[in-house]
Amino acid sequence: LLGANQLDLADVNLKLGAYDQAARIALEIPKTVPSSNRAEGCLDAARILARLVTRVSTDEKLAQAERDRLTKDYLGRTAILLREVIDTDPKLAEQIKTDADIKLLKSRPEFQTIMDTLVNAGL
Repeated sequence: LLGANQLDLADVNLKLGAYDQAARIALEIPKTVPSSNRAEGCLDAARILARLVTRVSTDEKLAQAERDRLTKDYLGRTAILLREVIDTDPKLAEQIKTDADIKLLKSRPEFQTIMDTLVNAGL
């Protein structure tokens, strides 16, 4: 239940534009679920971060340098979480491929580069 509450809270913060809080809470989700559900918790966190990338990159209230910094940070964290999902439960790979939030990131060359680097590093 705590993981689900964290997910809801992160989503609310995202919608309110409290990006740092949303990211911080999202990164706590995998720690709040039972170890048997860690892969799903990582996937939920990755989805929130993917939504953050989309929101931050188009938020005109942020200076361009801040948008770029946050986008890069959230993209990297998303890739690491997705790598953990696949390593922990390979069956979820198909779900990752079809997830709407994750699909939006695949068009970003920097996301693909990060994912390729993680795969090539053996992670």
